[in-house]
Amino acid sequence: MAQRFSRGDFSFAIPVRYYDEVCHLTEAFNLMSRSLARMIQDLQEKSALEARLHQRELENLAMQNMLQETHLALLQSQINPHFFFNTLNVGVHLATLEKAERTAVFFEKVGRLFRYSLGKLEVAATLGEELEHVENYVALLQMRFGKRVFLFHREIEPGLAALCLPRLTLQPLVENAYLHGLAGRPEGCIELLAYRTEAGIAIEVRDNGKGMAPEKVAEILQAAGQGERGTGAHGLSSVIARLRIWTGHEDPVAIETQPGEGTTVRLLLPPRFASGEKPADEKDPSPI
Repeated sequence: MAQRFSRGDFSFAIPVRYYDEVCHLTEAFNLMSRSLARMIQDLQEKSALEARLHQRELENLAMQNMLQETHLALLQSQINPHFFFNTLNVGVHLATLEKAERTAVFFEKVGRLFRYSLGKLEVAATLGEELEHVENYVALLQMRFGKRVFLFHREIEPGLAALCLPRLTLQPLVENAYLHGLAGRPEGCIELLAYRTEAGIAIEVRDNGKGMAPEKVAEILQAAGQGERGTGAHGLSSVIARLRIWTGHEDPVAIETQPGEGTTVRLLLPPRFASGEKPADEKDPSPI
């Protein structure tokens, strides 16, 4: 038994047959074996916990770096944001005085779009705020190119407006669907759906565009795994990478596509994000 013990085998106990001085020695030996086994187990668990904490710290650092890079990309313009918004405000008032209601609405939506984009990316947003940002973006596209260019439909299950998700998550998906999916399509359609499932919350952005080849999907997922931003400041790869860190899941996004038949990008969020309150330090964007 001592030889087994010296080799690191603590999975045994010496049976006690006689109640004499050998009995005391045997009980002490068994006690020492159990104590060492517990100590080794505690050390292993502590080491595993430290490894998980270290991995989480690396993920948080990656998220912070990604947010900083994205924020810098949004602020590349040398125009002072306050000057920009004040200028738009003047445009709104001028258009109102001249009874150009369509122009006034256009300026107002541009201001809301940029104000939301320049907000703090490290602060969580709600699904309701993300939807308002998407609708401003779609309205500007339709005002510029006409509503016949593409149709936009949204269907949100009741009670999901307070769902928490990373800021600027949905608009890049709609933009990607418009620029790449519907390019050259005479009758395009983009749908945005949000609903509950057994696994949590699903948010879908669908288009009936040209779809993507499997190689393109693999390229997007590979870029997301490397923490790249993808095409533009807010590419699909960036959204996937941010959601991986946000949810803690390796596959928070599913891409279903067929060349010539359209693409569906499905975000999968844990149910706990649907019950959280809006962060206390986040404020609604004030009108311009």
